Amino acid sequence: MSTEQTRAPRHPRIGSGRALEEMEREAERNVEDLKPSDAERALGTYDAIVAHREVERASLLARVSGVPTVPATPLLAVEVAPGTTAADIISNLATAARTSDAAATAERHAALNAEARPLVSEARSLATRHGMLRSKHLARVSAVALADWNAVRAATPKNLTMVGDRMVSPPHDAIWRLSQAARAAYDPLTSTFGDSATSGRDVDPVNMAEVAAAVEQFLDSGELFDNASGVVLPVFRRALSHLRWWIQKSAAIVAAAEEGITRFDAAAKHFEEVMAKVTPVDGVVLPKPGEIFRAAPAREYKQTFAEDFEPRSMMREEARS
Repeated sequence: MSTEQTRAPRHPRIGSGRALEEMEREAERNVEDLKPSDAERALGTYDAIVAHREVERASLLARVSGVPTVPATPLLAVEVAPGTTAADIISNLATAARTSDAAATAERHAALNAEARPLVSEARSLATRHGMLRSKHLARVSAVALADWNAVRAATPKNLTMVGDRMVSPPHDAIWRLSQAARAAYDPLTSTFGDSATSGRDVDPVNMAEVAAAVEQFLDSGELFDNASGVVLPVFRRALSHLRWWIQKSAAIVAAAEEGITRFDAAAKHFEEVMAKVTPVDGVVLPKPGEIFRAAPAREYKQTFAEDFEPRSMMREEARS
């Protein structure tokens, strides 16, 4: 063996600059092999990144070990005593199936009741709130909303006042505000939450009260599922969907009534303050409705023919020619 083959490989001295560059290059290569994240790259060295990952792995295993496993559903077997006939086994299986089905159906009924009963109660609560607002405020609101505003405006002087860069009539402005506020409060107060009477040809209930009564009737009867498929009856799902829609609409009507009453009270107070010293105008002449134009009656058209005229004779002559 030659001297070159037995000679040990030469390594650069530790203290040399070349050795330091090679060590740094080796450290960088090893760190990039780990494919570190930005946070891990900030740790600097290969060993620090490995130690950090070991700590994270130990923490993850500690958390996972504390999560309880979901137990498997036990299988229920029907006990068969010695000497039991096939008919007895079939009867036991059928009884177990009916018992299990009854329990599942009871749970589904309870879930539907928990979902639908609060909706029925909410519908009744909205109707009660609306009835209280109607009985308390409708009389005074309707007395203003249904007033003859044309006569009121005609008998009220304009009393024009310069406000900023324009002329304003405070009395007429107060009249307009009160008339608009009264109408805005009157409309929701007179709402019936749908049609007040059915036509007899309606497929679905036409107001919230009838929808709530239909849903409650389904719940009380217990007829909520199809006997063949076991799914919820489509007619009940449709009634429940209609009830949710009517509740949303009725809640908006009640809110509009409450807001309308608040604005009506403010407009009425402002009207009273502005009109306190207003004197009605004398010599008011209200416009009378003009005469309705009526078209002249149409003349009746009568078709006359010559005496002893036979239309088919012309056809015969054309056929001969």
